[in-house]
Amino acid sequence: MQKCFYNSVLLIFLLLSFIFLSGCVGRKDDSTSGSSADLIPAAPTEFTLRAISSSAIALSWNDNSTTEIGFYVEHRNPQATFTRLSTLPANTTSYTHTGLTAYSTHYYRLQAWNYVGLSNYSDVVSTSTLAPGMTLDNWFLITTTPAPSARIGHTAVQVDGIGMIVYGGDFLQDGAVYSPTINTWIQQITTTNSPSARVGHTAIWTGTEMLVWGGELLVPIAIEWSDPPTNSIPSLYRVTTMEGARYNPISNTWKAIATTIYTPEDRVNHTAIWTGNRMIIWGGERVRMSVTGSMTRTKLNTGGVYDPDSDSWGYFPNLNSGFGAPSARRYHSCVWTGGQMLVWAGDGGSNTGGMYSPTTDLWILEPIATLKAPSARYAHSTIWTGDGSKSWRNKMIVWGGTNGESYFNNGGIYDPVSNTWTALPTTGAPISRVYHSVVWTGTKMIVWGGGAGVVQGAFNDGGIYNPARNIWEPLTTTDAPTARTYHTAVWDNINKTMLIWGGWDALNTFADGGAYTTD
Repeated sequence: MQKCFYNSVLLIFLLLSFIFLSGCVGRKDDSTSGSSADLIPAAPTEFTLRAISSSAIALSWNDNSTTEIGFYVEHRNPQATFTRLSTLPANTTSYTHTGLTAYSTHYYRLQAWNYVGLSNYSDVVSTSTLAPGMTLDNWFLITTTPAPSARIGHTAVQVDGIGMIVYGGDFLQDGAVYSPTINTWIQQITTTNSPSARVGHTAIWTGTEMLVWGGELLVPIAIEWSDPPTNSIPSLYRVTTMEGARYNPISNTWKAIATTIYTPEDRVNHTAIWTGNRMIIWGGERVRMSVTGSMTRTKLNTGGVYDPDSDSWGYFPNLNSGFGAPSARRYHSCVWTGGQMLVWAGDGGSNTGGMYSPTTDLWILEPIATLKAPSARYAHSTIWTGDGSKSWRNKMIVWGGTNGESYFNNGGIYDPVSNTWTALPTTGAPISRVYHSVVWTGTKMIVWGGGAGVVQGAFNDGGIYNPARNIWEPLTTTDAPTARTYHTAVWDNINKTMLIWGGWDALNTFADGGAYTTD
């Protein structure tokens, strides 16, 4: 009897052990097998950061588990290892890290946990705190001492770690370097060996230098006296140029860009893009002015490719009116996809465009589709959404502009892979305008300023388009710069700030600007 009792106990023990082990082997996390207290929690996703001040970063994520007891938030500084920052309760989806140093970079990851185990880690994400005094979704005025003089037709480029370089415009050959971190103009650009005073030129940043090219000059001419004398003969001759120069902000020096047989012909109102190692010039117009003051403008569909490493213009014959090239145009738009240059619309370009590869020196045989494309326009804005796996990445976004009679507040999203267009929403969009500015923050497009003719004048408002949600978000006008058009705008990714400078409101030319901070 006693032996039977022990055998029964042993059998029950073995049976329970088998059931327990079978459950352990077969157990999965709750992302695939429902919710139960004995499941490992699913990993959090959509982990994002938002620098909200100079001393705080907000974290947010999706809670994908129903079995977690809490979350472990881990943090590290650059070149350091992760340590646990905080333990948070179940169902938490946000956390704010405070007490940080201004302008410092921070890395984060997190995982869910319960008594069964730990989830996989989230993605590692990083961001930097804002500069002292900056807060998100607010404007502050850019200091005007010692700022460049009032101007339009100038250029501005963004320089990581420095800020913004403003140059030229209004037939000037000076400029300055601005730091949003300390809200100070930190350097006046030397005029020694600088390009000739100009307007309507282009400028791009290579990573080490600013390349200035083309534009329109005022050149004095010898006046032939007539009998009787006439006042209709101008003393200055407006002419486009094919010259340019390279500016190094570290040494505050200029060096001329070489002029060779492959240099593009002189022009203004063209585009310039940076491919990562070369600058491509395309389109625009050549201007000639007679001694009597009459003006001749010739639209172009030619261009050139400049290599700063060798200081030379390359031989790219198909870029110049080659087979498949778009028609001649000015005030068009141009973006770099990472492998191709996309040209679209413009005065003389209707709503057509083309794709050019400098690697093969060929225009893609299939032109940019016009089916469902935005209507013909010029002086519009265009951005590229950048690489990535999200559905809204690798797209060109077009907005605003005019056809010479009407102003637009619509646009489209172009997918070069499928060669198709999708209309932008107009609900919540800024009102119709032209000669506005646009910047890309890395996740959103910000439209600001511009004008709509004599009746409506210039604007100091705008909007923020969020392609992930396909909606327009509001942009405050509190403390914004005064209304203007023909200004410049750049995006400072380190300070998460849009920098506006200069411009004109039909009565006044401005020597001021503003900075808008957002994520």
